[in-house]
Amino acid sequence: MEQTIKACEALGIKGEDKYCATSLESLVDFVVPRFGKEVQAFPRKAEEEDKKQKYTIFKEIKTMGDN
Repeated sequence: MEQTIKACEALGIKGEDKYCATSLESLVDFVVPRFGKEVQAFPRKAEEEDKKQKYTIFKEIKTMGDN
């Protein structure tokens, strides 16, 4: 998760329209104006569905994305 957040916060390549979606709705809101409504999404299964993930909880709240 930390690696994903760092990748989202990193600067994009020149000319790249970079966006880290925080929900399916925000992804659709980003994609449709650029590609139109004729877009298909293909779901990807997790490699290990039963694998537990480690999370760190902080007291401070940090807003991420456009919200």
